[in-house]
Amino acid sequence: MHYVHYMLLQFAGAAQSLGAGAILVNPWNITEMAASIGQALNMRADEREKRHRHNFHHVTTHTAREWVETFVSYIVEESLDYTYRVLRRGNRMGPLEIRVVKHGTFDALMDLFIAKGTSVSQYKTPRCIKSEEALKIMDVGVAGRYFSPKSPCEETK
Repeated sequence: MHYVHYMLLQFAGAAQSLGAGAILVNPWNITEMAASIGQALNMRADEREKRHRHNFHHVTTHTAREWVETFVSYIVEESLDYTYRVLRRGNRMGPLEIRVVKHGTFDALMDLFIAKGTSVSQYKTPRCIKSEEALKIMDVGVAGRYFSPKSPCEETK
């Protein structure tokens, strides 16, 4: 198998997690960039394979789904108010559910509300939906469902 060279900008967000398998480069330093290209072209096959395996393992175990289930759920849940967190810690409220909807779902929702008489200039994406028709549009548009994995952090008032 032929393993390719990974060159990654040292300023990229992925540099922290994929840097061990890539050659990190500074695009603003021409001398360093040339040296990095030389390093890539002269790298031994076993070193290329080792770097490839590191990055392949990382990207196959740290998926977008895993990121949403951990990081995004955590950030959203931690940003909610004190009352929510107290109820959640006391098991009086279930985990936060985040639903990712397909492109166009909110346009369809807006179309529904405008057809019912809402002014286009006054329309805002609703935070709480009670309309059965609107809920159906939202449910049809769901691309993924994620639940927060744990209770929010303790907080003193």
